Amino acid sequence: NFIASRAAKGKPIGIGIMTYLGRGAGSAAVQVPDWLYANYPSTKVPCTYSGSTVNIPKYWDSTYLTKYGNFITALANHLKANPSLMQHVEFIYIGVGKDGETYPCDKYGTPDDRPCLRSAGLTSAIWSDTVKAITDRYRIAFQGTGKKVMLLAWPYFDATWERQGFQQHAILNGVGLGLAGMEYDWPNLDKRSTSFGSTALDYTLEQAEKGYWLYNNTQYRFPVAFEGYDYMVDLANSGPRILYWAMLTALSRHAD
Repeated sequence: NFIASRAAKGKPIGIGIMTYLGRGAGSAAVQVPDWLYANYPSTKVPCTYSGSTVNIPKYWDSTYLTKYGNFITALANHLKANPSLMQHVEFIYIGVGKDGETYPCDKYGTPDDRPCLRSAGLTSAIWSDTVKAITDRYRIAFQGTGKKVMLLAWPYFDATWERQGFQQHAILNGVGLGLAGMEYDWPNLDKRSTSFGSTALDYTLEQAEKGYWLYNNTQYRFPVAFEGYDYMVDLANSGPRILYWAMLTALSRHAD
């Protein structure tokens, strides 16, 4: 219904799946179907903060990965079987962790559920491997469709090298990078890191400057996306001026 309603207005669309929205979403935080937790309790991690408990997906659990992978494949097959829907889909966002992005839980400020997930066994290495595994499931499911598959690859769990690893994995396998923050200005946003790839925009800036990212003497090119919300461009208070500069910022990084 969503695709059809947008298509009626002549608009191409992107779709994405989110399995966890964080504590701020209240009762809507958990987006996996009830039967998953009920029948496979190993797929959840109960985390309590200030007396409130939420069942965060255990993203790295083998059963979770299998069931989610089945869903991704079914979604792709449904669109492939319905060209009248697929023709209007321009890109697919890979849903990994909180809000679909590449971190598993609330972590900025309070609450911070990372200690709970660490106690359940999550490490930087496991999280990096999990992001790559989910990326591959989407990539394989939608291969041959001609649709861009984008990883929401800005945040990380505990260490910036995680981001370096899963962004590089995405690029090497034909997956694009979707980056938060289509803002007109942001301190250090375009600042390169001493360890190339650990800063969120390193690969994107390299491609914008050279037209490619060079790795092992091979040139790689990948689609780039940004998300933009009204609070990022202060549209209510600043009018179109800030929005204009935010758009130029995204275009300067060769956003698709």
